Amino acid sequence: MNRILSVFSLFALTFTIVSAQSVSGDSNGNGIRDDVDSLISSMASSYSLQAPQLSAVAQVARSQQYILSANPQNRAQAIEIAKRDAAATNCASSRLPGTLMEIVYSRIETATFNTVERQAAQDYYI
Repeated sequence: MNRILSVFSLFALTFTIVSAQSVSGDSNGNGIRDDVDSLISSMASSYSLQAPQLSAVAQVARSQQYILSANPQNRAQAIEIAKRDAAATNCASSRLPGTLMEIVYSRIETATFNTVERQAAQDYYI
């Protein structure tokens, strides 16, 4: 009986981790998960974001998503990830007013790193 419960628990844990990793796909292939795309669309209408602002916000979202998928094998690759994130953040900072930038960035970051596993990937680069 204990063995059956152990196997069931392992199955449930595996299912939970797989589900957490695949909360949403990227149906339009833009490098941004669908749930984050939906959030960006919502913020676009809520904050009346214009095309250049939306482009910058999408760049931030792609950069954060890249952090999840990147697996640097050396210091140079890790530095490249950091440069990419800094460039995206600088672009968005130049196109969004300060407070709005903080709100948008925070919401995208929260949506992108919304599981324990995703948070661990982010923590690796902080």
